[in-house]
Amino acid sequence: ASFGASFGGVDLEEMGEGRVTVGVVGGGLAGLVAAEVLRQDGQAEVTVFERQKTSYADINARPTNGALAINMNGVAVLNSLGFSEPLKRIIGQAYAFVVYVGTTWWIRELCRSDLGFLPEKYAVPMGGVGRAELIGILSAPLIDAGCVQFNTHVVKVDVGSDGAKSTVHFEDGSAQMFDVIIGADGLNSAVRRAVAPDNSKEAAFSNISAFYGTIRGSPTFAHPELKPGVLLQILGPNTIAITYTAVASDGSPIRYFAVNTWVDEDDSRQLEPKSWASGASRGQPKAELERLTKDWAEEHPLKEVIRAASNDDIVYFGIYSLGNPKREWWSKGNAVLVGDALHSTMPYLGQGGSLAIEDGYTLAKKLIEHNFECTPAFDAFYEARHERIATIVAGGWALRNVYFRLPSILRQLVVFFVHFMRIPAKTMEAVLVHAPVPVKPRPDYVPPPKAVLWRGIMAVLVLGALAYVWFF
Repeated sequence: ASFGASFGGVDLEEMGEGRVTVGVVGGGLAGLVAAEVLRQDGQAEVTVFERQKTSYADINARPTNGALAINMNGVAVLNSLGFSEPLKRIIGQAYAFVVYVGTTWWIRELCRSDLGFLPEKYAVPMGGVGRAELIGILSAPLIDAGCVQFNTHVVKVDVGSDGAKSTVHFEDGSAQMFDVIIGADGLNSAVRRAVAPDNSKEAAFSNISAFYGTIRGSPTFAHPELKPGVLLQILGPNTIAITYTAVASDGSPIRYFAVNTWVDEDDSRQLEPKSWASGASRGQPKAELERLTKDWAEEHPLKEVIRAASNDDIVYFGIYSLGNPKREWWSKGNAVLVGDALHSTMPYLGQGGSLAIEDGYTLAKKLIEHNFECTPAFDAFYEARHERIATIVAGGWALRNVYFRLPSILRQLVVFFVHFMRIPAKTMEAVLVHAPVPVKPRPDYVPPPKAVLWRGIMAVLVLGALAYVWFF
């Protein structure tokens, strides 16, 4: 189709007469991956609208920009787009998942899972990455191609029907029109309000509040599990914490930690509710963390991490979830949602980032396959994603209930059983099934011997103990 002399304020002679225009609202993982797939394909003129003031480099000035876990299914997508080498340099490879219990006189390892065989088996790395580093890698080719517009806060979207145009309205009063709108603008999504105006599906508070810290530089820690390669989880009273490492662009370590607590209502008093990146109005998160752990032993690994963090390294926010979205919340007309704007969930499976990456990749591929006809492309996107998303969303909520709703002894038994049966590693392998980019074991991989009988006997004993504690 020919759109005339100009479209959305862009000269079509410059952008290519007749090219489909795609507006991506939000420059996070899902938005950037979708935009990069479309850029590499070359059939569409793609523009990413990012609220960041001048460039993604500004993120690096904010120590609380955070880190995230990226699993093999997410890494495989990024490798297929040509990011393999830069990605290897920033991943803090996870080799062990260790769980500690006890906060005072008996601080001990409850269980551990070996994860080191996974990258050997599949030849794909996995672990922690700094969000700023990952965003910097994904955005670089798009910025070079002039596809990213910074300092553009989208406040409203008027959705057109399939085959018509949609209008994106900005905070400064300007507007642009596009053939396709991709809403990748997170929990506070302006696009979601347009896709479902009668039921914008407000995110639900999970009763979990999080202290979220990122320590950059090269701090040293005395505890043996506070080392690169270890994903350390800590079970405390009404509390669960996790800490692991990533690698900064300059090669220095990043120590990430999160401390989750159960609360009756969101008391974080965030400047912008439901947005982890907005910060909070409470000014002393480190002091509050110290009060939370004041009765814990000084040698406890979490207290050691807290001591190494500054107040500016930590934010405090409520965790909200959209749960499993109904079909009518996925798309409308020529607008569609991806990532947290569609299905933000609990963080306990470590799949949030990888799900967003998969979303962006799958949506872009479906648009290309269906010649940018929105209705069949969005239907195909839904069919490809909804069961996978529903399973992971349900799994995240199930773990939230295990961590915070079970009595302490029962929680420890469940966690021990999960690790004893090697479920964390099995789960990481299970998500590779039906992944957008196939990940297969190396043909020359030789698995270690399995203690099947011993594990079976222990499984029966642990399940019996769980039943006894629960019913008697």
